Amino acid sequence: MSPYGLALISYTIFLFAWLFPPGLYANYIHEPDQIFLDPLSLAFVSACILAFVIGLRLSTLFSSCFAEAPKVIPPSSPQIYLLAPLIISSAFCLVYLFKVGSHLDIVGLLASSQGNSIKLVNQTGQLQEGFWGRSPSVLCATIWWAQYRAGQLQLKGLGHLLFISIFLFALMVDVATCTATVNRSNLMPLISGIALIYAYRKTYGRNVNAFKILVQGAFAIAIFLGLFLLLSFFRGNISSSTLVTQILGYGITSYNRLALMLTGHLQFVTGGKGAYLFPVLVDSHSLNVIFPISDRLGWPSADTLWRLEFGPIGAAGLNRGFNWVSLFGYVYTDMGWFTPLYFSGLGVLCGRLWLSFRKGKSFGLVFYPWAAFSILFWCGYNAGFSSRLIAVIEIAVALAVWDWFSLRRRVAVHSDGYPRQAASAHISLV
Repeated sequence: MSPYGLALISYTIFLFAWLFPPGLYANYIHEPDQIFLDPLSLAFVSACILAFVIGLRLSTLFSSCFAEAPKVIPPSSPQIYLLAPLIISSAFCLVYLFKVGSHLDIVGLLASSQGNSIKLVNQTGQLQEGFWGRSPSVLCATIWWAQYRAGQLQLKGLGHLLFISIFLFALMVDVATCTATVNRSNLMPLISGIALIYAYRKTYGRNVNAFKILVQGAFAIAIFLGLFLLLSFFRGNISSSTLVTQILGYGITSYNRLALMLTGHLQFVTGGKGAYLFPVLVDSHSLNVIFPISDRLGWPSADTLWRLEFGPIGAAGLNRGFNWVSLFGYVYTDMGWFTPLYFSGLGVLCGRLWLSFRKGKSFGLVFYPWAAFSILFWCGYNAGFSSRLIAVIEIAVALAVWDWFSLRRRVAVHSDGYPRQAASAHISLV
């Protein structure tokens, strides 16, 4: 659950790709396996992981307080405090779902495994719907916040039942919206964030049964893969062989591309311009209206940037159906062998967010699950700084204001075990 553990998981995924049988890989992906036992790739990724860990250590040097979040927080009305953001975010997401449904026969297309048609329409921007298109990410972050805060409040009886009902409704709305738009990039952070917060609330700082943790972890992975395969089925990938290809293709093939990139046999024409370091600056139209960074640096549009990746991949003798080169590869495209410096900066940032999350601060409850998913997704693209970050920032600010308004006083638990209200105490937001 900590950045150290998540980085270890990502490193394990890389090692899985590094050791994966090349014959089996070529059979499913239909391209030569270049990553198998490649020493240069191992040294490069290991250096990036080490730089990230160093950044994590640096992030704690100037932090004198490591106290965990208080177990009890005293809003005047716990139900209103938790449910109002969930209900409002769910309503926005439902509006977006209905707007998408007005353009397409979603049920019919999904039932006939024509989800790729929905995805193609979505890629053209026809399903964005302006502000409403951000609602799945907004609801996702609100669900994380509510899950963590509910654990602090320790609700009982009818209040707990009411919260669980609304929480599950919000979760179903978000999952339904992600499914309707055949959007894994919204669905996967949602599931991973919920699993992370659940595991943290159940285990952190406690003596736990290792076997139980392994079983629960396996169950979470099964749900994760099940939803991934369900969306693959909706997109028409029905055969077992195709489903295995999808899992490998969206997992370890990026490291095969990284191996060729490190030897100079794969180069993106847009490399060296910095477009891959913070893709939110490329993707966000609203940001570029205010700060015309893309125009000044000569960056192409996000869609053009994506399409320009397939040509070099095909020219390198690889399967053009998969374009990811891993976060390591994307940063290498712009920074070359200085890539570990980028990962050390990520380590500092993720370390600070981890401390904020542990202390129950408002921004940490939203940003750390997002950062955690981005660490787990190093095998893909730069998810942490994707365009969805704008929606996450917006809801983080809104929830921080809501926390400030609702939690202006907090409870201190004294040695006698009874909570007492601390006068003029304000909750820290960031």
